[in-house]
Amino acid sequence: MISQKGHAADGSAVDEDYSVPLGAGDIVSNAQDMAVLLFALLNGTVIPKATVAARLQDLYPMPDKGMFYGRGMMVTDFMEIAGQPDQWVGHTGGTETYRALLIYDIKTKIFLAVSVNAHVSVEAISRKLLSVAFQQ
Repeated sequence: MISQKGHAADGSAVDEDYSVPLGAGDIVSNAQDMAVLLFALLNGTVIPKATVAARLQDLYPMPDKGMFYGRGMMVTDFMEIAGQPDQWVGHTGGTETYRALLIYDIKTKIFLAVSVNAHVSVEAISRKLLSVAFQQ
């Protein structure tokens, strides 16, 4: 069993067993390494750029508006969500006590990785971080 501490909604510490959530816990990393991986993936270092482009074709709509998924890649279209011409390419996910987001923001050309040990909206955290970065 691979176990880490997470936080429940009430703030109490809980053990999270990575062997239970199948694909949601198969890769354990930190935010910096996640960003390096996505940069290398999108630049053709890991697999050919044509293969990456093919992974972004024929994406399926997810239950959340503006979210699309296919072949391990996600696209978030903020025109559908908030009427703003922003798009993210990457992946988000998590478990009961962890959440992570790894994206390339097309508008700002920023690679962003956020990981938290609580079940909160990493998407909202990421939008706030990007907005603060461009206020200065």
